[in-house]
Amino acid sequence: MTREAKKPKKDPPERQEKYLQTEENWAPSITLPGKKGKFVRARFSQLLDGATWRVSIWGGDDLGMEHDSPIRSYALKLYMTLPNPVTFEQLERAGFVRA
Repeated sequence: MTREAKKPKKDPPERQEKYLQTEENWAPSITLPGKKGKFVRARFSQLLDGATWRVSIWGGDDLGMEHDSPIRSYALKLYMTLPNPVTFEQLERAGFVRA
């Protein structure tokens, strides 16, 4: 009987998430219990390829904007400094594209 070597466990991709206020319609925007106003979900994540970092902003359905970078520190800084409230124009100026 042969024993197979255990494969090393791979760390799951890194991910952070927060909500930002918006006055714009994100088809639709998100409503949060106990909070007034419209919101979008902002996410910082490592893609499964392990070499790409994505900052994404999504409304409540299928409207989103994304920015990919091969540099983790750049993507994390972009995520941490997102304006609140956020607008489409601000995101486009920062290099985000419609997803």
